[in-house]
Amino acid sequence: NIACVTNSIRETAELMLEKTGQLDLMRFVITNEDVVNPKPDSECYEKAMKILNCKPENTLIIEDSEKGYQAAIKSKAFVLKVNSCSEVNLENILNKIKLIKDART
Repeated sequence: NIACVTNSIRETAELMLEKTGQLDLMRFVITNEDVVNPKPDSECYEKAMKILNCKPENTLIIEDSEKGYQAAIKSKAFVLKVNSCSEVNLENILNKIKLIKDART
């Protein structure tokens, strides 16, 4: 399951996801309008995990901002910190998943 969790407003988030061809990949989008406490609070990620019925130890968050990174860490999920969109690629994601699996064995 893939979801988008952002500090942007819904209109901006959905427009950007649509323009980049990613909106249809998302099961849902959580924006700063959907939470009381936006990032760096972990409420947004906790809400996403609850909707997905996914525990933090089974969740990978990809984050590109410092506030988002802080929120992701607080959520107790695994985090892949990226500095640019070009770093969000299958190779980096699979490498992070491998590190997680290796740490569990």
